[in-house]
Amino acid sequence: MDEIGTAIVAAVIGGLAGGSASFIALRWSTNKSLEEAEKRLRIQLLYEDKKRTLKTIHSFLNNPYPSFVKGVESFLETPESEFLPEEFKREFRKEISDMEEYEIEAGLAPPPSSEDEFRKIDAELEEYYRSLPYWEKVRYEHERRINSLKDRIKRLIHKHMKP
Repeated sequence: MDEIGTAIVAAVIGGLAGGSASFIALRWSTNKSLEEAEKRLRIQLLYEDKKRTLKTIHSFLNNPYPSFVKGVESFLETPESEFLPEEFKREFRKEISDMEEYEIEAGLAPPPSSEDEFRKIDAELEEYYRSLPYWEKVRYEHERRINSLKDRIKRLIHKHMKP
């Protein structure tokens, strides 16, 4: 009887150990499958977002050159543009820069302002600002701070949107 009892105990322990091992293996493979499925879904969603942003930029191509450039540059400042590769943004900006250089060299666009012109404009703005009444200065400063806050929030959004 001792042999039968020992055999029964061994069979029960073996069954529990085998069942536990099977359960652990099943649980581990299920978790692994879920993680892989989640990763594939995330990649697919990023691809769809990237495709949508490229379609948006493509839609600007139907506009005349100045509004095309302005539209794309404005779009590149939006959170949706975070789905575009940085390489695309760099290449786009380089292409626009090259076109602007060509326009200046060909005489199709005025040359960029000189340092002296910038200083003169700065001095004129400073003089204008000093001539404003107190409440106008406060309103101007308030508007400047609001715009600065918006810029900081935009950068924060861009920073946290990156995958």
